[in-house]
Amino acid sequence: MLDKVLGAKLHVWMERVRNKLNLPVRLTLWNGTRHDLGSFDPPLVSLRINDIGAIGAFLDPSLDTLGEAYVRKSIDIDGKLADIIDVAYKLAEPSAQPTCTADPFHDA
Repeated sequence: MLDKVLGAKLHVWMERVRNKLNLPVRLTLWNGTRHDLGSFDPPLVSLRINDIGAIGAFLDPSLDTLGEAYVRKSIDIDGKLADIIDVAYKLAEPSAQPTCTADPFHDA
């Protein structure tokens, strides 16, 4: 049940990032599923979520939460350092955060 809830929230987050930020990122989930967060070929940065517990770092991203997830090895990051830093800053920007608190499970 928790997997479905977190997966649905992650899907909403990915759509928002794709539409608002169009980042050169490929996100790979713990189950091997891949999602592009922008329309770049090839992506400049690859992010791998190694365990479901790391989803929180993306649902409410800050440089602290993203860095902590990396240090804990909950996520892996590949790419040039400048591109990785650029992506992290864009994800952590207030403009990248949700503009409302809509609940995708209870909204019509």
